[in-house]
Amino acid sequence: MGAMYNSDISEKVKRPLPEGTLVCYENTDGKACSGRVKASGMYMLWVEDLQNTDVTTFIRYTDLVWVLEQE
Repeated sequence: MGAMYNSDISEKVKRPLPEGTLVCYENTDGKACSGRVKASGMYMLWVEDLQNTDVTTFIRYTDLVWVLEQE
């Protein structure tokens, strides 16, 4: 497995991302967070926090910092 890093990652990621994909994203406070994709569409992702699985959030593809590619 490789990881994709890039400031333009939202343009390079195949949409929708598969369920279970590990991602790092920037939250509204500018803090980097890691999560697992629970569901995704063409514009938004529903992500479960890896540190606290009781926390989920909706993010945009433009919030992504990196994506762990699944093979």
